[in-house]
Amino acid sequence: MALALAIGSTAACFDTSTEPAELGFAQLSAGSYHTCGVTARGAVYCWGRNEFGQLGDGTTENRLVPTRVATTRVFTSVSAGFNHSCAVTDNGAMHCWGGNFNGELGDGTMTNSASPVIVVDGPAFRTVSAGESHTCGIGTDGFGYCWGAALGPGPDGQGAPPTTRPARLPLPALASLSAGYEIACAVTLGGATYCWGLEPPGIEFPAEPRASNVPLRVEGAPPLASVSAGNKHACGITGGGTVYCWGLARGGELGDGSATTHHDPLPVAGDEVYVAVDARSSSHSCGLVGDAARCWGNNQLGQLGDGTTTGSWVPTPVVGGIAFAAITVGIRHTCGVTESGEAYCWGYGQFGQLGNGGQADVVEPEAVTR
Repeated sequence: MALALAIGSTAACFDTSTEPAELGFAQLSAGSYHTCGVTARGAVYCWGRNEFGQLGDGTTENRLVPTRVATTRVFTSVSAGFNHSCAVTDNGAMHCWGGNFNGELGDGTMTNSASPVIVVDGPAFRTVSAGESHTCGIGTDGFGYCWGAALGPGPDGQGAPPTTRPARLPLPALASLSAGYEIACAVTLGGATYCWGLEPPGIEFPAEPRASNVPLRVEGAPPLASVSAGNKHACGITGGGTVYCWGLARGGELGDGSATTHHDPLPVAGDEVYVAVDARSSSHSCGLVGDAARCWGNNQLGQLGDGTTTGSWVPTPVVGGIAFAAITVGIRHTCGVTESGEAYCWGYGQFGQLGNGGQADVVEPEAVTR
């Protein structure tokens, strides 16, 4: 759910002779073990694990540096999920690629694709969020749509079948929509927060199964401007810049100074004013205070970027003094982009998801190869 820089191009195609070294990234998205970014001219590059074609380059080979997605279309945003990725073009068309085990590519099939396929029977989109086994987006009509795994039991109490094409959510117009790990959350234009899926954060169930395939109101949430769904936890930000987190606590990802699971959204520790927050990880979260990055939670592989592998239950500064315009978290790594389009990543690097040409874990920001 990172903030993105403006992309000015509205051209019908992209000059494939232009290399990443000549470009800056306008937006980044960290997925499970891969990362994708949109350049300032609308091209999408991905790097890291590629077992199911989630890098979109027409192969299933892992990449240690940014590699162009196999299309010349112009994109405005991209989202890296667990084993798939999706992006929105400048005319609102949605394209997805990678694993399609539950219909998360939205093309009406459950066939994997190593190159982009168009999402069918949906509206024009303005946002996209690729989750673990599902994808969601807000249409230009203001309503939310999701497809892929149903994330909960059907009316008969059994597992509901996946949806291979966009299905409109039973919610009013949305300000924010985020697909996480087996969950999703949304914020309406009126600031109301909803979550659903398997053990959705903010929802207390009287008995098993602790799941819902329809959105349920997070009653304890204050009016939020946006939300980011992670792995059984979520974080949101108010219009005034206060970050709230709630749900399952494993290692400090809620940022309130404790390791206590709670369904009521509580503010993260400290009184800083945030401009963005992202919780789409397994057990850490990050945000921006102005252009300064803060992260909290599990840090076993350096994903907090504070130069250590010691976890933190409260927001801790990312080292290096880099002025970030946006930040995005993956399962066990984190990336940020500067106003000038320089990308940095840190944390788990085994599959090349840090984009620095190596596979070592990194405990502080390192530049992505351009």
